[in-house]
Amino acid sequence: MIGSRSDAYDVVAVGGGPAGAAAAHLLASWGWSVLLLHHTAGRPAPAESLPPSTRKLFALAGQLDAVERAQFHPNTGNVARWANAGRTTVTETPGFHVRRDEFDRVLRDAAASAQAQIVDGVVRRVDPGDPARVTYGSSDGTIHVVAARQVLDCSGRSGVVAARGLRRQETGYRTLAINAEWESDAWPRDEHERTLVESYADGWAWSVPLSATRRQCTVMIERSRSPERVALESVYQRELAKATMIAGRGRDARARQIGNPWACDASIYDCTRAADEGVLLVGDAASFIEPLSWPA
Repeated sequence: MIGSRSDAYDVVAVGGGPAGAAAAHLLASWGWSVLLLHHTAGRPAPAESLPPSTRKLFALAGQLDAVERAQFHPNTGNVARWANAGRTTVTETPGFHVRRDEFDRVLRDAAASAQAQIVDGVVRRVDPGDPARVTYGSSDGTIHVVAARQVLDCSGRSGVVAARGLRRQETGYRTLAINAEWESDAWPRDEHERTLVESYADGWAWSVPLSATRRQCTVMIERSRSPERVALESVYQRELAKATMIAGRGRDARARQIGNPWACDASIYDCTRAADEGVLLVGDAASFIEPLSWPA
């Protein structure tokens, strides 16, 4: 079934994560007609530590009030042990510890309040040009084709446009992030609002607090060290045990794991170019730079 939501928009943003939601909010607040296409895949959500410096970006995009109202868990610094050297960093102004699904929803709601139109849709095709055209399927099965002066690919690692000939993968080194959440009412009190970061011989790990009692702990490993025949739980427990500082905090706090671990690709990539006619790659759709993921 073919449908049409509107003949044309000034901007169609593909992807409702931080890049897409922030761009949609800003452009809509300037009076542009904006369609933001977003589809929730239903996968578990990673946790992230946002430093205090992000407040300037949220303020610039007009979203700081919305982020503060959401009352995310504060981020007041980090405790690191890297190559056996320890360091604790404390910030005067707090940042935010967030679970990405909740954080992204706050930013999309702010974009909607600025009159951006947000639609649950899966993009099937993007045709560069003047105007560019986007074909997507909505939740009721209808196929829509819309035109735009500018299409923003804000789809992150999915790279709806970027992955079709513009993306360049670091093929020699692939990284896998394995995550699980842990619950305890006995985490060290002075670390309730701090991220833990730790390296070990062949990987690294971090632990992000989402509340005073819950943390998400992640291990980063070279993908070749996680063979398909090995259960993900076994790989996760093996690697977490190597992060002795983080694993020790969990044992001392008698923490219990909540649910099964889950994994996502965290490999490095970039793009040969960031734009085509009427199409611009924004944020992680264009490149993902994580210096700590590079092999030593």
